[in-house]
Amino acid sequence: MTIAESLKLEGFKEGFMEGFIESYKKNQQEQILKIAHSLLAEGVDRTLVKEVTGLRDEDLTQ
Repeated sequence: MTIAESLKLEGFKEGFMEGFIESYKKNQQEQILKIAHSLLAEGVDRTLVKEVTGLRDEDLTQ
């Protein structure tokens, strides 16, 4: 493998990992929002949901 090929492969690996981590974080945030909305629908206090999930009022109105 040439140096250029090695550098290209390294760049691909870094880009792949960055994309994977970003996707994972987005999915995790979406799951937290779904759980929070379910809790609110079941009558759990909004302040408690915000404290436990770390979400803001703006997040909960989405």
